[in-house]
Amino acid sequence: MKKEEQESAFVTIHCRVEGMTCTSCQKRIERCLLALPGVVKAAVSYRKGCADITYDRALLSPEELAAAVGEAGYRLRLQEEGRG
Repeated sequence: MKKEEQESAFVTIHCRVEGMTCTSCQKRIERCLLALPGVVKAAVSYRKGCADITYDRALLSPEELAAAVGEAGYRLRLQEEGRG
């Protein structure tokens, strides 16, 4: 696979996160997301109630990200998608 093709597989999504009550929740969600194969960056903000996630769309779907966060006890609401 060419380098350009590899780079184009990565996208960054901005999501609302529901259910966080503290910064420990923020860290837990980040760890949960970063443990998934294909996630290269996860920046979660308890204060803003959102997450920016960069992942390889060839390995994961937004629904799989939401399911993983759901298993951790939170809700990920997908908002917009763009190339990372």
